[in-house]
Amino acid sequence: MEDAEIAGNIQQHIPVKSAISLVHEVIEMADVAITFSVLPEEADSDLNKMSQEIKASLANYCRISNLEIKEIAFGLKKINLEVVVKDDEGQQDRIEEVLKGISGVGQVDAEDMSLV
Repeated sequence: MEDAEIAGNIQQHIPVKSAISLVHEVIEMADVAITFSVLPEEADSDLNKMSQEIKASLANYCRISNLEIKEIAFGLKKINLEVVVKDDEGQQDRIEEVLKGISGVGQVDAEDMSLV
């Protein structure tokens, strides 16, 4: 079957407008997991308290799938954070802005992003 013939058969069964809406709906429903590394301003910052502030601050923006405190080296620690958001433009930037606005946060880096 040629491409044109296949397209014609599809159009007979699914109106083009409906097919486009269906594809758009599927694309909109995709979720993205983003992993962030959150470093404190000071080495002696209370990362447990900062973790609680992160959870509270992000509650309206995303779902937190993982949050853990990791030792980097020589007693320095960071927060590894994985969030799940809709695959919409600007989501990563919004999350970064919220994280940077939390008291005691020194640096925020997006380390990984993947569809879920």
